[in-house]
Amino acid sequence: MEKKVLITGFEPFGGEKINPATEILNRLPEYISDAKIIKLIIPTVFKKASKRVTDMMDIERPDVVISIGQAGGRKAITVERVAINVDDALIEDNEGNKPIDEVIREDGENAYFTTEPYAVYPEVIGVDFNQEKLQNEINEEPFKDEYVIALDYYTPEV
Repeated sequence: MEKKVLITGFEPFGGEKINPATEILNRLPEYISDAKIIKLIIPTVFKKASKRVTDMMDIERPDVVISIGQAGGRKAITVERVAINVDDALIEDNEGNKPIDEVIREDGENAYFTTEPYAVYPEVIGVDFNQEKLQNEINEEPFKDEYVIALDYYTPEV
């Protein structure tokens, strides 16, 4: 049976004309090794992004979901390790929503931690990076919005 990998990236937001995540998706092949790559550009709109991803997950039933996004100002690949049950935006999304300290799911846990150890990231991502620097960058700006961080854990009921 063919393996499926769903990779998501956001449309441009915050007045930008492009989003590097979308550009990356557009350059991915249809297959990597024996895995079918399913590409999905998602709206940069609270609640609609997670709905679009979960709808595609229901249709395609992927083995793996990878959500990539732009984190302006970061100079390295960073992996977000914690999903928190709060929407808290610094800027408006593409429909003018700017939630502040809003619970995503009343019935959800406060937070979920990834089960992947840092040691696997260079092998999986294919990039060798300083793990101390990675951890510091994550800890300095861990939770900017619901999109990438909480998508898998705190999908709002729509």
